[in-house]
Amino acid sequence: TGVVFKVQDSADNSAWTDLATFTTVTAATSERVTVAAGATVKRYLRAFYDVTGSGSVTFQMSFARR
Repeated sequence: TGVVFKVQDSADNSAWTDLATFTTVTAATSERVTVAAGATVKRYLRAFYDVTGSGSVTFQMSFARR
């Protein structure tokens, strides 16, 4: 099983674009991704993930401004 995690943003809660993409995960791990300084973050945010293969996934994702 592999999982790709992304943070996506949207201006209208309908059309989504990738804001940050994490390394593909195949085992327990942790990672921090930083968005480029000065990047515009649109009104809506969501955690997106895509699982390939079989099995289950438990995760926690956070987003914060500095």
